Amino acid sequence: MMKKGITPVIAVILLLLIAVALVGFAFTFLTGVSTQAQAETEERLSEQARLGNQKVDITTLEYTGAEQLRAVVKNTGTGTIKKGELTVTFRNPDQEIIGSDRPSTKENAPQENEAFTQATIPCVPGSTATAVTAGGFTDKATLVSC
Repeated sequence: MMKKGITPVIAVILLLLIAVALVGFAFTFLTGVSTQAQAETEERLSEQARLGNQKVDITTLEYTGAEQLRAVVKNTGTGTIKKGELTVTFRNPDQEIIGSDRPSTKENAPQENEAFTQATIPCVPGSTATAVTAGGFTDKATLVSC
């Protein structure tokens, strides 16, 4: 009695086709994962470079009357400062926080980017304003007189 079955040649061909399909699937999957990881890494590095190039100077800290302390902050770096990436904190001479603001800024104008902010506080010589960017750059100014 003769049993019918798959000949060894057909079995080898089927195994090779399955192996090739698995290798093709793995290649496609790993290529997609690699491409996505590379794109995310490039995006993060670009953002870190932009944040690292932020530099601010408090060009003016003045008492404008009516208990208004006004700070003018200028972006002197090459990285743009987007809205919400700049914080100005006002402190009295005892270093107690007496006001804080996140002034809005113009995008894509790194050399002319000025933000104005003010706090309603009594005039006390020695009060300070500290500007901090999202990139970690800090500048500080002290009010000399009222």
